[in-house]
Amino acid sequence: MLAKRIVPCLDVRDGRVVKGKQFKHIQDVDDPVKLGKFYSDQFADELVFYDITATHEKRHIFIDVVRAVAEAITIPFTIGGGISSIDDFHQVLRAGADKVSVNSAAVRRPELIREAAQRFGSQCVVLSIDAKRDNHGSWQVYVEGGRKNTGIDAIAWAKQGVALGAGEICMNSMDADGEKAGFDLELNRRLATELPVPIIASGGAGTMQDFKDKKALRSSAPAERQENPVMLNLTQELAGWYEGSLDFKRVVMVPATGKFEYRDTHFVAHVKAMSGLDCYTRIVEHLKERVDSRSQFPSAKGKNFHFRYLGMWK
Repeated sequence: MLAKRIVPCLDVRDGRVVKGKQFKHIQDVDDPVKLGKFYSDQFADELVFYDITATHEKRHIFIDVVRAVAEAITIPFTIGGGISSIDDFHQVLRAGADKVSVNSAAVRRPELIREAAQRFGSQCVVLSIDAKRDNHGSWQVYVEGGRKNTGIDAIAWAKQGVALGAGEICMNSMDADGEKAGFDLELNRRLATELPVPIIASGGAGTMQDFKDKKALRSSAPAERQENPVMLNLTQELAGWYEGSLDFKRVVMVPATGKFEYRDTHFVAHVKAMSGLDCYTRIVEHLKERVDSRSQFPSAKGKNFHFRYLGMWK
């Protein structure tokens, strides 16, 4: 079963991390890069950054912040807010993010999930859902930063998203957001028992007991994928020979068409390096000199890169 993860979700507005309650009463908190590094240093498993006004303001994602975060932290991170096209996915992943979260744009055009999963892999696609309980015991999907009720059932939409190719669901409980009174356990229990993909419960955490309550929800859920064990020693320095394997998206020309497509490619090499991360860097640099510049290389921190130490060089 997938190890339980602590994933801080940080809302960003005008280049600053902000905090509110139930998507309202927004207050300034800190710089996103500084706060991201703090959580990384405090051993958070992953991070999520949401540009909470990008969709409402009809503007593109904060690529400069994505690049700065990628340089500052050593854990995987997801970017969301203002993502509306495959090109947006491409830009965010190229800037250093490990995953991309879609919300409003996917509600408007669900096929975006399928297209992104086919192009970049389901592991890169997170369906973020802003949900609020209605008067009938169900949860409704809201878009545009929680401003507009779509009338769509949140559980049904999560199922559809997974069927289309989303590799993860981030369920943002609008009722619990910022209240520090615990997660919406009923909502997350439904998701945990009915969906085969990882669920990020967002909104409501206030004490350690809240995390223990959430952890218990998966006791009878389907088995999940194992975490990549190399995450534990990726940066440990030990000079010598390494064997590294990398799964990436290579851009190739389709014969007789003049068109290009992404093709899943598995690459293995023996490398002289100082660490697992150095092994990854040398492999990527080697490949970038030999493949189309539009090819997509995943982060060293995810499940697409593996390495093992072979011994000292002679």
